[in-house]
Amino acid sequence: MMYRDEATWFALMDHLVEMSINYVSAQIEAGAELIQVFDFLGWCI
Repeated sequence: MMYRDEATWFALMDHLVEMSINYVSAQIEAGAELIQVFDFLGWCI
């Protein structure tokens, strides 16, 4: 999909970024003092 349908790929990535932002924001609002962001599939790129 990444190469065959770039528009859909970028739409998916935008959606995942928005979901991640919302999730982290909710964690902070709930009192989280530390947020760790990591990419466990980074080796695939």
